[in-house]
Amino acid sequence: MGVKIKFTDQWAGFRPEETNLYRWLKEAFDVELSDRPDFVVAGPFGHDHMKYGCVKIVYTGENYVPDFNLFDYAVGFDDIRFGDRYLRFPLFALRDEFPSFRKGDAPSDEFLLDRGFCSFVVSNPRGCAIRERFFRELSKYRRVDSGGKLLNNVGGLVGDKHAFTAKYKFAIAFENSSYPGYVTEKIMDALAAWSVPVYWGAPDVANDFSTASFVRVADEADIRRAVDEIVRLDRDDAAYLAMCRASPLVKSSEEWKRDFIAFFSNIFGQGPEKARRVADYGFQMEHYRPELAKARALESVWTSPCREYRKFLCMAVPLAKKGLVALKLRRPDRTI
Repeated sequence: MGVKIKFTDQWAGFRPEETNLYRWLKEAFDVELSDRPDFVVAGPFGHDHMKYGCVKIVYTGENYVPDFNLFDYAVGFDDIRFGDRYLRFPLFALRDEFPSFRKGDAPSDEFLLDRGFCSFVVSNPRGCAIRERFFRELSKYRRVDSGGKLLNNVGGLVGDKHAFTAKYKFAIAFENSSYPGYVTEKIMDALAAWSVPVYWGAPDVANDFSTASFVRVADEADIRRAVDEIVRLDRDDAAYLAMCRASPLVKSSEEWKRDFIAFFSNIFGQGPEKARRVADYGFQMEHYRPELAKARALESVWTSPCREYRKFLCMAVPLAKKGLVALKLRRPDRTI
């Protein structure tokens, strides 16, 4: 009998068959997509998982700490120890190209050295300001080519990030935020193009990638030192080639996949009843989840574009949460 699963609350445009998240499960287990699932695999982009009373597993590629009061199991970035309920599995390990990462023939020394200086491909302007400051500081030494929406200086958006990055010796690979364990695809994308990453983000990135393979920027106070290190590498061909060719992975792609399959094998192997971990009764059911639903209902009104209305809510919402006032939402059947 197949394992019936349902994906909910995933990113926009999500198609299970196009992701390793589903393909690896399909490869290892007799899984079938179902609207009457035994297991829900949820993302962090909604609350549709609340419609289902089965075993729930949340997978996040975002900087988000899973709520084990709502989910039986979780897969994410944090270095958490919680029995059999959690697997640390960063986003880069699920990328399509990860299984073949650095498996082919290495480029020649001539190719690696005879390239542009540094690339920068960022389209989200809401990330930390440190990456813009670093871009400007490094640009004082040599031009940094920006192919994304942010600080674009190449005459338009690049269509193929990998091909663009491969044209440069270095690549600025900053995360959108700095948080322990939060290592996304950014550093791997640079390494896959045989471009030395200049990385800022997870302070413990060395748990996943060897420090011999990239230049790390610890914080804003470290920018000057990092720029000086890049200048040194740019002028010293032997040192640059040593870093570019260094083995980057602390743990192989095969080991990552093995841990992923083992985690889900433990869940599916127990069956949909024994695999449950969230309590059906007690405080979680009777207090926590109803209160969470109220809080989300209140937060939903923040979609209003009216600035004055938002100012009013800044005062009213805290009072409503304390039960001192009642807020009537736009839908007449819901009053908090």
